[in-house]
Amino acid sequence: MIRAEHEVARLRPGDFFGEVALISGEPRNATIVAVTEVDTYVLGKTDFQTAIATSQSFRDQLYRVYFMRH
Repeated sequence: MIRAEHEVARLRPGDFFGEVALISGEPRNATIVAVTEVDTYVLGKTDFQTAIATSQSFRDQLYRVYFMRH
């Protein structure tokens, strides 16, 4: 199935993406395309799980965004 491309959001400095798949275990549901040059940081599943297990503030921020998006 080919899906038409449409813009869902524009991310700003400090925004993040990909947390829904990491939290829920569901397949990702979007493709991110940069329209300008960007710096990105990647956090793999193991490191992600460690970060949410050890940082209450990180976990709280992620879950707030997760429940808004999901």
